[in-house]
Amino acid sequence: MREIVNAIFYVLRGGIAWSLLPKDFTRWPTTYRWFAGSATTAPGSG
Repeated sequence: MREIVNAIFYVLRGGIAWSLLPKDFTRWPTTYRWFAGSATTAPGSG
């Protein structure tokens, strides 16, 4: 879980495309799915 969060921050801070995520992080499709899922479920909206 922490690796996914680190990867999301890396993409957001660096302004890079998801597919350019370095191999040191989790696979980019997995990371993007977590990001996209969290962006559509805002806290307190349920």
